[in-house]
Formats: sequence, C-alpha cells, structure tokens
Amino acid sequence: YYRGNSTIDTQQVVPAANTLTVDRLSLTDQKALITNVDASTRFVDDTHDNRIVFRDTNTQNFLKGAHDVNRLNAAYYEYKYKPADAWARVGLQPGNAGGVLSRFEGAWLGYGLTPALRLNVVGGEPVDYGVSLDSKRRFYGTSLEVGPLLQHWSGNVYFIRQTIDTITDREAAGIELRYFAPQGSLATMVDYDTVFGRINIATLQGNWLAPSKTAFNVLLDYRMT
Repeated sequence: YYRGNSTIDTQQVVPAANTLTVDRLSLTDQKALITNVDASTRFVDDTHDNRIVFRDTNTQNFLKGAHDVNRLNAAYYEYKYKPADAWARVGLQPGNAGGVLSRFEGAWLGYGLTPALRLNVVGGEPVDYGVSLDSKRRFYGTSLEVGPLLQHWSGNVYFIRQTIDTITDREAAGIELRYFAPQGSLATMVDYDTVFGRINIATLQGNWLAPSKTAFNVLLDYRMT
C-alpha cells in the first residue's frame, strides 16, 4: 500500500499593509494498493522440459478520478525437447533479444543445428502499455544463435520486420555479442535499420574486476528516435 501527501506553502507580501501572508495547500497525491504476482512451475525429466510462467501487477487507485490499472507482464508456456535441442515458447512473453525490442504476444521457436549453433524464428504482435492503435501490428524475424564458444563467448545475428497494416514500421538486421567470465562480463548490440539506412541502436556494457580489486564499469548507448 502506497500513500503520498504533499504540502505547498505560498508566501506573498502585501505592500499596502507591509505584511506577509502565507497560504498552505495540503493534498494527497498517491493512494494505491499494488499487488504483484510472479508464479512459475516446471516439469522436467531426461527428455522433456516444461515451464509455465505468469507475472501480473494490479494497481487499485483510491484517488478521485484515478483509474485502476492491471498490467499482465508475462503469461507463456515453454517446452524443450532435449534430444533434438528444440524448444518453443508461446504466449505473452518478454522480448529484448534477437531484435525484438519489447514484450509481445506470439511464438518463439528454436532448433539446434549443432551443439554451438541454433536457428530461431519468432513472430507475433507487440504489446505496449498505454498505446492504443486502430491498426494491425505484426512482426516476424529469424536469428542464428552461436555459442558458447571458447567457454566465454556467445551471440547471434538476426533479421526482423514489423508492419502496421501494410506499412513497414521497422526492418532491421543486427548482431548481439556477449562475454562472461569470473572477472567480468561484456555485452554489445548493433541494430541497423535497413529502411532508413542508419544505425538504430549501438550499445556496449561491461564490467571488469582488476587484480587490485578495483572494479571498472563502462556503458555506451547510442540510439535513434
């Protein structure tokens, strides 16, 4: 339960009377009950790996004129068939990988070509809270995932295309590269917009712990709007 109160004092000099008047305004600017649910279950054996995930946040606003808000963040089923290194995830799920920049409703499928090479396909509809469009938004994409290589490296290359009705909304190719080690990690991404012919996103984030136990951190972030 969250509650917030504000008090604003306004001072004004009255020249004729040579006096100072003080007006005080008190108001409640937050009064809400917030409930978070984060539930998952998993069934695993030597061949199959099943997982169900549900995440939801409900906000009950008690301020006059304020609306209640419910945000379903994830609701998906994931299945892995271990002998073939094949997997599928269906439902409302997070993106932020393979060129998918936000949560979406749809399906993500993967198949292991080799122990260090996997082919993925993805498709569905983006889900943005607070955005209401009287249009059909769809996207599809594919990625080739590599790793782990040399115990520390992994990454992927991808292509993705998104439309609003019949209009191209986003079309991009990119690469993601990651490095993990006990001393530190590094993650970088370059997303190239093939419609505008410009780099859309270029990021680099890393940390390193030197032998002197000094921690170094770096963050570079370039984005087009």
